[in-house]
Amino acid sequence: MRRFLIIAGVVVGLMIAGAAAMLVFPQISEQVVRLTCSMTDPDESCQRRMLAMGHAWSLKGRLDRATIWYARAAQKHYPPALFHLAWAIEEGGYGDIKQRVTQLAEDNSGFAASDGVPLPGSDKFEAAAKLYRMAADEGFAPAANNLGDLYLSGTLGKGREDEAFRMHLAAAKAGNPVASLNVSLDYRIGRGTAIDRAEADRYATIRPQGESADLGTLTLARTRLGGTEIDPHMAATIRAAAAQHEPLTINFRPLQPDARLPTFHEIETQLQ
Repeated sequence: MRRFLIIAGVVVGLMIAGAAAMLVFPQISEQVVRLTCSMTDPDESCQRRMLAMGHAWSLKGRLDRATIWYARAAQKHYPPALFHLAWAIEEGGYGDIKQRVTQLAEDNSGFAASDGVPLPGSDKFEAAAKLYRMAADEGFAPAANNLGDLYLSGTLGKGREDEAFRMHLAAAKAGNPVASLNVSLDYRIGRGTAIDRAEADRYATIRPQGESADLGTLTLARTRLGGTEIDPHMAATIRAAAAQHEPLTINFRPLQPDARLPTFHEIETQLQ
């Protein structure tokens, strides 16, 4: 029995060391995955390991390597891998825009938008949208939510608020907490739907489920709210509510002006 416990302890220790090595030495870990998994026909276990490999590279800021591993994990339409692959490609599109803006600033040339000139990174945004759609069709709600935000961003061409609302609502009804908050915003400001304060308040109360894949650390962090990734404090609050099996209300109502503070007009008058 003692010998069995020692062996079990060694195995657990190796597993923990392996997980740590994936983050510290991803080059070594990816060689192990290559040796033990098919790169063209991975089974479910290997898909999870490839996805973890993509996460390890993304956390090191290497989206190029992360994209390769996410793509390998997504070969059989593995929904989480499709989602993270779409996210990585979308991030690459935003990187192209930043690079173009920086280049224009250095060249001291103006930026003139034109309907005939594609947005930098437009091919990446289109590719990300297709992958989000594939994951959404597989029932992965965070992907439906992010597809909705892509429609809102204008990176797919003209913004489509009606389609964005439809995707947000579908994801919210599937239980995604961030999508529910997006729907609350949609109803509150009339984005893609009529203003409905009662519905806005209803969707502002979320009931996150602790066992949901939507609440995976990186999945939740990469699920977009109002076009941006959610604040880490909000993510932690959502996860805590899920762990305690308690509803959580996030209020998006505009703040009332403080009578003790001067208005902008008063400040502007004093500066003249």
